[in-house]
Order: sequence, then structure tokens, then C-alpha cells
Amino acid sequence: LLGDSLLGPQDIAVLLQAGLTSAMKGSTVVQLNQRMLLDLMASQPKSFAIAVLAELGNDGPRPLANALMALCEVDQGSFKDAHRIEMHSLLESWLPGLKIPRREDYLAGGRWARQSFYDAIYSVAVSILDLSESYTGLKLRIQRVRHNKENDPLPLPMELST
Repeated sequence: LLGDSLLGPQDIAVLLQAGLTSAMKGSTVVQLNQRMLLDLMASQPKSFAIAVLAELGNDGPRPLANALMALCEVDQGSFKDAHRIEMHSLLESWLPGLKIPRREDYLAGGRWARQSFYDAIYSVAVSILDLSESYTGLKLRIQRVRHNKENDPLPLPMELST
């Protein structure tokens, strides 16, 4: 469920969000960092990617819909065409049975021009949060279970305890 990465879903979500909201989105450094995070997500099980997406949404469909729109439009201008990621396909590979709407289909002249792009992406966000219920349950369980009490003394480092 959680993969074998040193970074967990919440860590990757925070870093992805930082790149998506950066004032310097077009910089090569930001694009390279985003690419490395996406490659890391792709190397993990699909459930890990779903967990990252759920963390991107802070467990709410609106922030997740906004993050999905930003992810689909992520700038990859620093990469050659052959090395660019087709974000819709990548997201769909992680989300079984879900189709990520394309903005151009909802613009004038598109096949869904009379419908709302935001409504379509919002429904995908709700479905992602439904898929992430097992991760959310595990996360809440891990955060709640404590093996020590608040007033227990802090453990000392091994160097000081001998």
C-alpha cells in the first residue's frame, strides 16, 4: 500500500504542491523536481499514487480538483518532446476505470463545450478520494495509536544512555 520509498505520500504531495504553486513554474529546476517526483510516484504501486493524490487534496474534492487541473497543465518546456510525460495518460494509468477530462474538450468547439470542465474534474476528484479510503483509514490508525503516554520520559540517544 505505501510502497518502498523513503518519502511517503504526504511528503510527495507537499513537494508536488510546492512546485505546482511556485512563482517560478517555468524554471528548469522546478520542472526537473516535478519530473523526479512523478517518476518516483510511477515507480511505486498504484495505491501509492492514489494516496499522493488524496494528500494533494487534503482529503477534500475541491483542492484535489484544483491540483488535478494544475497537474494536467504542468509545464514541461525544459524537456524535449520525446521526454515529456503525457499527464492524462499517466494519471489514468494510476486510476483504474477513471478518465481524466481534457480541458480542450470543454472549450468552444470541443465535444463537451456545453458542459463544465470543473464539474468533470471535480467528479474525478471525488472518485479518487473514494479510491483512497483504505489509505486514509490506515493513516488515521497510524496517527492515533500511541505506544507511549504523553507524560512518559523522552528516550535518550544510544550514545548518551551507555
